[in-house]
Amino acid sequence: EAVNGGTLETWNTGPYPAGPYWLRLVVVDQTGNFPQPCSVRVVVAK
Repeated sequence: EAVNGGTLETWNTGPYPAGPYWLRLVVVDQTGNFPQPCSVRVVVAK
């Protein structure tokens, strides 16, 4: 589903232990082309 200027997803971190995680976003256009994935390091704190 296309998203323009909104929230792509939410992540319920409840079941995950505290610590660092890497999230990866892959974008694909309507013709099937995609650039390099974007990786972001996040830290879950409890």
